Amino acid sequence: MMDSVFYHVHFGQFLVSRGFLTSDMLEGILRLQTEINVAFDLSVLQHEVLGSEKIKLAVDYQKTNGVSLHEALIALNLLDKDTIAEIEERLQENDVKFGELLVKKGIINEGEIKVLLEEYETGIKHKRFLNEVNLALFRKDVHSQRR
Repeated sequence: MMDSVFYHVHFGQFLVSRGFLTSDMLEGILRLQTEINVAFDLSVLQHEVLGSEKIKLAVDYQKTNGVSLHEALIALNLLDKDTIAEIEERLQENDVKFGELLVKKGIINEGEIKVLLEEYETGIKHKRFLNEVNLALFRKDVHSQRR
């Protein structure tokens, strides 16, 4: 299953379209999820792994060189890959998923969320299939026009 903000926003929009959420409720749930799920750089600061000056140095390096924060921290020898992996693991253990928040808030029960996720994912697979068919038909049409 996809696990990104992109997925959550679109699943949330699906729930709005089905009448399980209002747009305001969706916005509130996403804001709450963002507040609960601490970002990597904030986690590094909160756990005093690095001070704010070193984080700023890494962020500046990141912007200047077009690399990820992890790559910047490694390039500047501020953190090694193992430490970054440990921090990421801790963050993932404490992450609150979009569906979990909906259940905890009493908006949707566990049974409903499972059915809705299946319906949503089936819709995505169907759209991908249709896109592949349309692409194949387009390629066939372009190929026949070249002859």
